Amino acid sequence: MENTIQNFIYEFGAKFSKGFQRNYYVNGVTVNQQLQEWIHKHNETDIYKCSYAYENNNIEHCKIISNLYLDFDGNIDTEEDFNILKRQVSLCYFMLKSYIKLKDEDIQLFFSGAKGFHIIIDYKILGLEPKENLNMDFKKFALWLQENTNCQIIDTGIYDRRRLL
Repeated sequence: MENTIQNFIYEFGAKFSKGFQRNYYVNGVTVNQQLQEWIHKHNETDIYKCSYAYENNNIEHCKIISNLYLDFDGNIDTEEDFNILKRQVSLCYFMLKSYIKLKDEDIQLFFSGAKGFHIIIDYKILGLEPKENLNMDFKKFALWLQENTNCQIIDTGIYDRRRLL
């Protein structure tokens, strides 16, 4: 499935031995092509893509589009902690399925490798259109989910317009 919206702009960042670089903007190609370009250019260092695609160069005020993403951060120091985290994420997963009427294949679930999980739902499945404040709608939804599941491990501080994932 192609995740490019016409000529929307995508931002990338890369981790180097001497620091971090971002503000590399690409448009008009698929995400996979962009990733391949950056991996080749930076010798397979850590590559990050902004979660949003921008309608134009006015990054702070243009319309944006993104898949819905939720970040669950918890303590995973012990097996018991990890099981608590998994139960909380499962509760939210099933709430998403029932509230939005999603199927399992509509929800991407990833272990973040650090301290939690990510849930991602494609914007097409949700019927989303580019909108200037889509990031704030995502934050409101994350807060709603947090409140309605009593799941305090949802990170609601990640919904700025330039979030690299």
